[in-house]
Amino acid sequence: MPSRADTLVHKSAELSATSGFPPGFCLTDELSDYVQLLQGCCRSYADDIEFDKLFGEAFTKLNSRGINEVSLGVLAGRAEDMIEWGMRLCTGSGGAQKDIPMALALWQHITSPSTLYPPLSQPPSRRILATAYSLQAKVYKDRAHIDVETLQIGDMHRAAVAADAAAAQGLVTPIVLFIAQFVAMPFGPRGDASLKDMPQFACLSDLWCIWERRNEEMQLEQLARDRKVSRAPNAYRCAAEGCGIEGTKKATLLRCAGKCQGANKPHYCSKECQRKDWKRHKPMCKPGVPSPANGPIDHVALPVEEASRSLGHGGGDALSNHSPWDEDLLPRVPGKERMITVPAPGPRQNGADSILHDDPCDA
Repeated sequence: MPSRADTLVHKSAELSATSGFPPGFCLTDELSDYVQLLQGCCRSYADDIEFDKLFGEAFTKLNSRGINEVSLGVLAGRAEDMIEWGMRLCTGSGGAQKDIPMALALWQHITSPSTLYPPLSQPPSRRILATAYSLQAKVYKDRAHIDVETLQIGDMHRAAVAADAAAAQGLVTPIVLFIAQFVAMPFGPRGDASLKDMPQFACLSDLWCIWERRNEEMQLEQLARDRKVSRAPNAYRCAAEGCGIEGTKKATLLRCAGKCQGANKPHYCSKECQRKDWKRHKPMCKPGVPSPANGPIDHVALPVEEASRSLGHGGGDALSNHSPWDEDLLPRVPGKERMITVPAPGPRQNGADSILHDDPCDA
């Protein structure tokens, strides 16, 4: 299941070229981390996220309220400010010095009040509670992954318990679904076991209820997507032979900027794949040639350099003033996310063979 948090990494690289941000906008690692919390723990997984707007909103939020104002809200017992102050502490943004344990303690105070902080001025709403639980789940999930091969099972259990509590409040965030997916994922040499089989995970009924519902949604989404792909397969699949990358939306892949038309117009995941496929596609890059973009063709094509010259870079029978693999000509929609589905290179899945370590605190 593609995660919107994964998309954030790809999208942030393009932000500097997108207009419409507040004056003085500057993309930093701290801001990116803050936005990841905002998107992954404070929003529903079903929200239609426009990342340029989200970054602009986060930048304005961090700069419109100083740390003194937010800390005064914490002292007054406002749960919203405890959420905000914790997010700044967790990411080292908005003038706060990074302190993840303190951030975690603040969010725990919202869900289980203690004497460490002022009492809450009023009972928190279900959304505030769900957000606080989601943020706790994110911290525990990060802490559970000691390295690529090692999982701290005690912290993973804490993450799952917090995700279950967030789901019970009715706000299903991307981090909640990520944790459910990870816990349900098969692992081991035969792939016939999962953390979900363990009693301490199996009892998290709210987490598994929303996970089953999300699986049903994904199956329906896949059926709808398959119908769309069957009508226009070239719009959703990279045309380069052997690539295998498929897009979840038409806007995902880059469309050839040549003069090929209709079903003959191929789409590519990258400039490299478009260049690789040029020998096969070149004869079709003219209007009115009825040949499928992904089908084989017996034709001795010009080398890439000579083909480039024939397309306006050195005279000849020019079809265009630019090379069809010129990235500047490929359609881009500012502010729209682009996601791709990458086939797994082997049977292993996302840490499926990770070593599970018991937390001594759970002994």
